[in-house]
Amino acid sequence: MQRSKRFVPISFFVAAVVCGCSSPPPVTVYAPEDAHPGLRIAIEDLVSDLELIHDAPVDTAELPAPECLPGEIHLLVLGHEHDEDGNSSEAELDEQEFSIEETLCRRGGRRVVLRGGSPLSSQWAVYDLLMTLGVRYFHPEHTWYPPEAKWPESLSKIEGPSFMRRSMSAHRTHPIELSAPNDPGELDMEGYQKRWIDWNVKLRQSAVNGWDSEFAGTYAYERGFPRMASFRLLNTQQGGERVLDPDDPRSEEEQIAAAIEEEFQPVEGVPDVSELHFQFNPSEFTEADDEDTVRRLTFIADYIEAEHPGVSIYTINHGTHGEPTPNYGVRFYDLPQFAPGAIGVKVHTLMFYDLERPAPVYGNEDFSYLLDWTLEQHPHRRILHYPESSWWLTFDLPVPLYLAPVTLEARRHDIDLLQDYLSEALDDETGIYGHHLFTSGQEWGYWLIDYCTAWMAWDTSITHTDCIADFTGTLAGGDRIASVLQEVEERQVTDMRDPEIIRYLVGSDDETEVALDVGIDFHPLPPGPARVLDYTDEAVAGLRSSSLDALRAIAADYHEWADAVEETLPKQSEWQAPWAWEIHDGLRIFALRAEHSLAVYETALSLRDALAASDMAAVSEAATGLEVARDITERAKTIVRAREAEYRYPDELTIVGDEPGEPGAIQNATIYPYRYLSRTHRMFYWERPNDQLGTLFGEGMETVRVERRILEEGDAVEISILADEVSDLRIDWG
Repeated sequence: MQRSKRFVPISFFVAAVVCGCSSPPPVTVYAPEDAHPGLRIAIEDLVSDLELIHDAPVDTAELPAPECLPGEIHLLVLGHEHDEDGNSSEAELDEQEFSIEETLCRRGGRRVVLRGGSPLSSQWAVYDLLMTLGVRYFHPEHTWYPPEAKWPESLSKIEGPSFMRRSMSAHRTHPIELSAPNDPGELDMEGYQKRWIDWNVKLRQSAVNGWDSEFAGTYAYERGFPRMASFRLLNTQQGGERVLDPDDPRSEEEQIAAAIEEEFQPVEGVPDVSELHFQFNPSEFTEADDEDTVRRLTFIADYIEAEHPGVSIYTINHGTHGEPTPNYGVRFYDLPQFAPGAIGVKVHTLMFYDLERPAPVYGNEDFSYLLDWTLEQHPHRRILHYPESSWWLTFDLPVPLYLAPVTLEARRHDIDLLQDYLSEALDDETGIYGHHLFTSGQEWGYWLIDYCTAWMAWDTSITHTDCIADFTGTLAGGDRIASVLQEVEERQVTDMRDPEIIRYLVGSDDETEVALDVGIDFHPLPPGPARVLDYTDEAVAGLRSSSLDALRAIAADYHEWADAVEETLPKQSEWQAPWAWEIHDGLRIFALRAEHSLAVYETALSLRDALAASDMAAVSEAATGLEVARDITERAKTIVRAREAEYRYPDELTIVGDEPGEPGAIQNATIYPYRYLSRTHRMFYWERPNDQLGTLFGEGMETVRVERRILEEGDAVEISILADEVSDLRIDWG
């Protein structure tokens, strides 16, 4: 399948949609002269996007606008502070509501009034109109524009949210696209971060992070987002700085109060802090004294109530397994239940798992205990549901695995479990108040998770199936692609919760394996091929029945699904093609991942049998399996290179860093010496098992000494890997 002209720059959209069609009614956008800065940006988007899809220039004018005129479209963007004459007037809408009121005129004329209850919701009305006309803000750097605007019979509506608070956590302690390198050079970090903020407006989020004042300045506040403050009491994980210093002569209370006041300092042109977020844990896997922890939580709640009343406070209940603490007798992360109700809690599940079904991750069997805790605590405090859309370290994106279907199903499953307990008003102090999505990168179709989850959090009547159908509806053969994704979802819901399947699809590295040795269980890990040589016959039978047979079926099915999407590719227009190719490539590489793992372990098993029989001819024959694994790796690399050509961000923010033969690691503002898709680029999680398999046939590789170091300070766990010599690996066949 030829891959020419797969990514279409925005200039093409201008040429493609401004065609010689029949003349549409003229459009004029009216707005107050002193509109809110964020609303002015939304109005600029309204004009430019309408010109792309309306096949005609769009005029602008100040209020007041004329009454309904035949054959003309007049759009009145009033915001939250003006009436139709442009005079000051508060809208009779709640802070997060917006309205669109339409009057139909003769000969296709329309008079449309857009209002909101706040600067943010006023902008949501603008983007709702554009989405109604067919625009889709799928990705902060890649918008879908339809070939023409299709005006519906009626636009009139009033909308408000299901979850009162909605946001995405761009996890920039991972070197994701929004994390600037220490030396950004000519990178347009200002543009990337501002477009991320814009995207959060368009998706009706009520808060935003993922930006730096160094690049984006006060832009988030200009768009209408609130100001948030944050700190860590003890945590130094992933390069974090902690507030509490045991060598500081001040008391803990004095140190905490000083940290709060530093975060709350007034800044000219910036709103006051309205939310404080903090962590009380030393790391994800270590704990502090439970009585000290409850005392700290209580002090923060009391201090904020006394010194900064009205500020919302949130801490975290992290999904790491733990035994009951010595004094309170509950899991360490459950301790906020003993703090004042003013402290809201972000309940944090991990990866694509949900609150109910199996979740073999971070030492857990499932997260049902977090569901129980949430249902017990929501009558006493605000709860923010805090799941993930991607994790990436050794699990999903750098492999890469296409997990959008199963992740979206899980995000919907959680909403179904929680929606009967949602807070009903912005001033509610209890209930399931918000939805906060952890995101760590958006390529390989992961943007679809963020996009659809945002819409489900806004309106819980929207299902993930609805959102996927809306997305595929923009593509040629969309019904078939939607059907494929539904079939993939049904399969992934079972397969990806089975640790004996998933361990052979995800990645592993030295650090993760050493962490497991010291009791830190991230996720199911594959055994090294050398271990298979020592398997008993019973263990081999178990491996085949529980894992390898499943991998064989997965490879066949995903190839079939990729073939089905591939059949639609010749039908895609040039602006549809990038989206369809991305789905195809995700399915195809998933099939190859299963094939590759199957080749590695079948080869190891063949070598085991040959050695047991002392049959050197069979050993030589088994070695051909290594070439099969490497051939599959090359086929997968071809897909990776094609995807890299369509990444929405430059190499410096996606794939560079610590590649063998390159002059050193990239210096990130994180602890990682590479970008989050660097190992994808290097095919690290394919080449590593290839190399491990190669050593079994006498190929040389580095001897790696692993140094484990547990730091007393902050009880943080750090693991360093030192490659201290290179030699041929000597295999003792025993």
